[in-house]
Amino acid sequence: MGLIWSLIVRYQIGRSKFPPKKLMLAWLQAVIPERRVGNFTTDWNSGILLVANCRRAMEIARREFGIPMVLEPEYLASPFLDELSGMTYLSYFMKEDSPGFHATLRWVNSKLPQTSSVRNFTKEWNDGKVLCSLVRSLGGPVPGYDKLSSEPSQWEANLNL
Repeated sequence: MGLIWSLIVRYQIGRSKFPPKKLMLAWLQAVIPERRVGNFTTDWNSGILLVANCRRAMEIARREFGIPMVLEPEYLASPFLDELSGMTYLSYFMKEDSPGFHATLRWVNSKLPQTSSVRNFTKEWNDGKVLCSLVRSLGGPVPGYDKLSSEPSQWEANLNL
């Protein structure tokens, strides 16, 4: 654990003349001034600090990316969040031209062969070729990949592969 903590301090927190714990506590106090953060154990037990962080993140997402706060941060940070509510909020990060959309598009393109490129998640997926290519690039089997057809009548069969 000591080695792992040393790596975290060096590469994730960064080198500083301040002890990492004090540095992180000072940062938390700066980003959540309305809450008193004094430790990394009991101050988190009530969930209030987690909700405060969640609220801040959701406000930034609303301001910077236009993602509406369709649910309260308390719900997103709750173990009782219903799946559809969480999915509804997170889906805004995936809508076309959102940061999540572009990040997913970059990831998909990074996994595809150089000869393939995806610009959207609608028309370019219709024939199943991109999906099959992605499955293959991730190590999945796609029997008959070399026989995929571009004919619209064969698209469903392509996708079934």
